[in-house]
This record gives sequence, structure tokens and C-alpha cells, in this order.
Amino acid sequence: MDLESRQAGMPVLPMQRKRIAIYGGTFDPVHSGHLEIARRVTQLFGIGEFLFVPAMVAPHKMDREVSGALHRYAMLALATREDPRLSISSFELDGPGRQFTVDTLLHFRSLLPESADLFFVMGADSWAEFTTWREMATAAVAGQFDCGDAARLRHLPSAGERRTRSEHG
Repeated sequence: MDLESRQAGMPVLPMQRKRIAIYGGTFDPVHSGHLEIARRVTQLFGIGEFLFVPAMVAPHKMDREVSGALHRYAMLALATREDPRLSISSFELDGPGRQFTVDTLLHFRSLLPESADLFFVMGADSWAEFTTWREMATAAVAGQFDCGDAARLRHLPSAGERRTRSEHG
């Protein structure tokens, strides 16, 4: 069951520890680097559900022209359609005006059981500005952060490879 269904009030059955990743950004345009990061993070951290969350208006990118929300959502839908592990949330697009990452993370955290792990993935451009974000300390508590750098992620072992290595010394 995905987060959107849970929000609609559908019952949640007990399961093993759930791991959710949220990748926030403008995705204008979405490109192979975004998809590579999503796939590698999913593999490396054993993520069960990976959500792209396009921003309606990115607070740190207000000085540049950005494609319309519907176009960016459509680009993500086309880019992710063949990978069932990847999905898109319209949470920030459906909200009233500018959303902040802290609000998005607190929203998704509220939909998950306390035992679930919530990861927030961002691009290197966002990581460089992280200390200027609104309520960054609260955001950091709401989720675990990873700076998506496809080149760095490509060289890290997956969760399964790490288990195998630790089992065999």
C-alpha cells in the first residue's frame, strides 16, 4: 500500500520495517542523473517505495524561470513509467503556493508508522544551500538525508552486497 492510499484512510497491515525515500526538486527537466540516483538509492538502502516530489515553487530557485507544474509532473511520469519502484507524489503541487521541505517531510512522516524509515534525497545543488533552508533542524529530524551524487553512488555496494560482505567477514 502506498502513502497516498494510506492518506485516504485505507487500513495498514503489519509488515516488516518500511523504508521510504522522497526525492524533492524542480526536475526541470528530469534527466538520467535523477533516475540513476533514484535507482541506486533504492538499491543501496533497500528502499521499498521511492517518491519523486516535484516542487511547485522552489524557494531557492525563484530567480529563474521554471516549466509549469503539469509539464514537470508529466516529464516525471514518462521517465518513471517503466520502473515500478519509482512513483510520483503531487503533494507539493497540490498545496497552496510555496511548500517547504520541512512541511513535506512532516506530512509524509505523519502518514508512516514510527517504525518506518524516511529518507530525503536531494541533488548536490540543493545540498550546497541546505544550511539556508527553513527549519533545517526540524527537517533533519523528520528524515534521513542523502545528497544524490550519481557518480559517488555508482561505486557504493548495495544493501545485499553489504550484508554478504559482513556475513563472510
